[in-house]
Amino acid sequence: MAAPPGEYFSVGSQVSCRTCQEQRLQGEVVAFDYQSKMLALSILLCVDPKAGSA
Repeated sequence: MAAPPGEYFSVGSQVSCRTCQEQRLQGEVVAFDYQSKMLALSILLCVDPKAGSA
């Protein structure tokens, strides 16, 4: 699902990202506010690279 012109994320789009703590997140966009750069996701998958190390 493509975002309309001038928008970065469309509600309902599937996205994948990596956090500053190197966690990988995958989820569906619930909301995005351009002015504050706030992205709200419904998380479908969260991978913590440290969780596999023992």
